[in-house]
Amino acid sequence: MRGVLRTLRKAVVVLCVPLLLAPAHAASLADAIDAVVRSKAAARARIGVCVAELGSGRERYAHDADRPLRLASNTKLLTVWAALELLGAEHPLRTTLYRRGTLAGQVLLGDLVLEGRGDPTLGQRFDGAPEVAFRRMARAVRQAGIVEVRGDLVLDARYFAPPLQHPDWPRDQLDRWYEAPVSALTLQDGCVDVTVGPGAAAGAPAVVRLVPAGTPLRVENRCTTVGKDGRHVVAVGRKPATDVIVVRGSVRLGSRPRTVSIALRDPAIVVGHVLRRALEAEGVSVGG
Repeated sequence: MRGVLRTLRKAVVVLCVPLLLAPAHAASLADAIDAVVRSKAAARARIGVCVAELGSGRERYAHDADRPLRLASNTKLLTVWAALELLGAEHPLRTTLYRRGTLAGQVLLGDLVLEGRGDPTLGQRFDGAPEVAFRRMARAVRQAGIVEVRGDLVLDARYFAPPLQHPDWPRDQLDRWYEAPVSALTLQDGCVDVTVGPGAAAGAPAVVRLVPAGTPLRVENRCTTVGKDGRHVVAVGRKPATDVIVVRGSVRLGSRPRTVSIALRDPAIVVGHVLRRALEAEGVSVGG
C-alpha cells in the first residue's frame, strides 16, 4: 500500500470509506478511520489502509498498510490513471483492417487481417449499434474495389497477452459481465446482450434476442410464457467453456423484456463474425 501511494504522487484517488459510520465524537481523521476499520460491520473484512499527503508523501494514517490484498475493482482507478498519465487523454486506440496478399482485379489472393489494440468503445453503447464501426471498414474494402477474398479473415488479438481472465476470479461467475475476458479485439464490452420477453400466449416459448446477432453463439431456450398471474422468474447464463447461452424460468405474459449482459468465452471470435456479416452486406465475400 505504501509503495502504491508513492507511485501515485500525481494522482488523486478517492476511495469511498463509509466514515458516516464513525462516531460523531471522533477527535481526528485517524480516530474516524479506526472507528470504521474496527467496527462490527467490518469485522469479517480484510482491510489495509494508508493515508498520505499528496505533496509531501507524509503518512497520516496506516492500518495493515503492507498487507498484500487484492484491490478488486479498485484496480480500475489505478489503470485509468496510469493510462492517462502515460498515454494522454488524446491517445487513439486503433483497430486496423488491412490486406495481406495480391490483388487480381477485384479478387484478393490473400487474407484480410483485423488487428485489435483494446478499443473498449466498439459497440452500441457508443455507436448506436454493434456493427457500425465494422460497416465502415467493410465499406472501405468495397470502395477499394475488392469483392472477393480468397483467403481468410484473420483476427489478430495478440496485443494483449493471455490470460484474458484473471486466474483468481471466481470460476462460477465467468459468464457474468464483470468477468468478461480482456481481449484486444472486443465488442459490447466483451459481452452479448440477451433480451428475454414473453411469447404470444401462455405456454409459448419466451422470445430471446441476442445483440450482436449472427454470431456462433447458440441459445438453449428453456423459458416459457405464463399467464399474467403466473410466476415471473428468468435466469440467463452461459455453459462453462462453451458458446451456449441458456435461458431458464418463466416470463409473465405482457411483461416488459429484460436484458442481461453475459460475458463471452472469446470476444475476438464474435468480432470476426460481425465483421464478416458487414463485409457480406457490402457485397464482399470471404472464402476462408
